[in-house]
Amino acid sequence: MAQLLLVESDDSQRKRFREFLEGEGHTVAAFSSGDQYLRARGSDVDTALVAWELAGDSTGAFVARQLQQLCPASEVVFLGNSSAVDQIYEARRLGVQDWFGYGEALSDLSALIDKITRKEEEASTFRKLQAPERGLIGDSLRWRRVLKDLAFALDAGPNTGILLTGPTGCGKGHLAKAVKKYLGINGIEYNLAAANEQVIESALFGHVEGAFTDARRRHAGLFEEVGTGILFLDEFCEFPYGLQAKLLTVIEERIFHPVGGSEPQDFNGRLILATNRDLDVAVADRLLRYDLYQRIATWNVRIPALAERHNDWKLLTDYWLERYSEEDDRQLVLSDEVDSYFASFHFEGNVRQLQKAIEHAVQRAAGSTIQFRDLPDTVLGDGAFTSEGKPARSSSTSLLETLQSWQMPDEMAEVPYKELQALCKDAIHQTVLRGYLEHHLKLNRWHLTNTAEAIGVTDKTLREGLQRAGIELERRKRAP
Repeated sequence: MAQLLLVESDDSQRKRFREFLEGEGHTVAAFSSGDQYLRARGSDVDTALVAWELAGDSTGAFVARQLQQLCPASEVVFLGNSSAVDQIYEARRLGVQDWFGYGEALSDLSALIDKITRKEEEASTFRKLQAPERGLIGDSLRWRRVLKDLAFALDAGPNTGILLTGPTGCGKGHLAKAVKKYLGINGIEYNLAAANEQVIESALFGHVEGAFTDARRRHAGLFEEVGTGILFLDEFCEFPYGLQAKLLTVIEERIFHPVGGSEPQDFNGRLILATNRDLDVAVADRLLRYDLYQRIATWNVRIPALAERHNDWKLLTDYWLERYSEEDDRQLVLSDEVDSYFASFHFEGNVRQLQKAIEHAVQRAAGSTIQFRDLPDTVLGDGAFTSEGKPARSSSTSLLETLQSWQMPDEMAEVPYKELQALCKDAIHQTVLRGYLEHHLKLNRWHLTNTAEAIGVTDKTLREGLQRAGIELERRKRAP
C-alpha cells in the first residue's frame, strides 16, 4: 500500500478522505494547512493529495512546488471543484496532471492512486534495470523501450510471462539471465530445438510410472522441477505443434498433466520464452497455434538488432573492453581507426558478434591500444588490407549500395512523415525516405493502416509514398 500525504483545510473533507484511504490500507499523514505541513516536513511520500484552496499563507500551488523540490519522486494530485477550469489549467502549467473533484466517487480516487502507484513501481523497476551492475548496457531510444517493456512485464507479477523476440545474437539469453538475477530466483533453461516431440513432452511435463514402455518410474518434468523459479524455453517456435495445446493450459490455468497421468499438478514458476522467428510467419507456416500466439503476444519484448540501437555499440564496446581488460589486468582502448571502422560497420551477428570481436581483440592485443591486426576475421571480412593497414573495402561496393545499407538514426523516427517528405526531393533523399518508411512498416509488421496511423497520414498518402520509394508492400508481407 502507498504512503500518502493529505493537505486539506476543510475538516469534513479531510476526515472523509483520511478514513476512506486508511480503510483501503494506505498510510495517511494528514495536515490542515500548507503551513502546518511545511513546518513538519515528514518523510517522503508516494502520492500527495493537496487541496487547491488552503487556509493560511501557503496555497495549494505553493505546497505543490515545494513538494516537487523536497520529494521529486512523489506524485501530486490536486483536490478541488471539477468545474474550476482555470484552476485545473493552472495546475497543468505547474506540471500536475491529476485533479480530483470533491463531488467524484471515492472509488475513483482509489483507482487513481492505484494507477499512480503502478506507474511509480514500473519507473522504479526501469531505473533498477538500468543500473550498471545489471549489465543491460545501452542508452538508445530502442533499448530504453526494451527495458520499459521488461519493467512492465516484471511488475505485472509472476503469472505474466515474458516473450523475448529479435534476431539471432541480439541478447535474448542475456536478458533472461538478467531477469533471473534481478528477481533473485533460480531458473532452468531448456532449448526446444535440441530434441524431438516425445523427449520434449517428457522433459517438460514429466511422466508417471508405466506411461510408456521405458517409464519404469515416475519422472518429474521441468514444469514441476522449476518450483517458483524461472523456466526459460529457448527457440520457442520449435515447440512441437501437437503439444502446444498442453502448453496453453499451463499458461492460462497454471496447471499441467504429466504424460500418462490423470491428476493435474500446479505450475508455480514463471515462463520466459525466446525466439528469433517472426511470430506472424510462424503462425502462417503452422509452427505456432493462433490461440497460443494470441495469448503470448501481449508478453512480447522485442529486442532490436544492434544496427537499430544507434550508438549503443560504443557503450557496449567500452563495457566489454573494461570487463575483459580487468581479467587480463590491463586497460585497453580502441585505436581511432578501429573506432571509426566500428562506427560504420554493420554487425550482422548483432551484440554477440561485437562481444566476441572485443574478447578476441583483447586476447590478441600486444599493447594498450586495439589495432586492426587484433580483430577477428568475423569483422574484417576477407582479411585484405590497404597500404595504410586498414581493412580493404570491396571495390564493387557502389555509392547506391552504401546508401541502401544506411541505418536510420533514432531521432529521425520521431520526425513527422510530411515534414520528412518535403525534404526528400532528389535520389539520395529518396533513400532516406525509403529507410524511414521501411522502419515504421517493420515496427507495425507491414500493416498498412497501422503504419499510416503511426506516422500520421492516411492510407492513400502512405501508398503514394511507398510507390515513390519503390516499396512493394504485398511482396514484402509475403516474404518469410
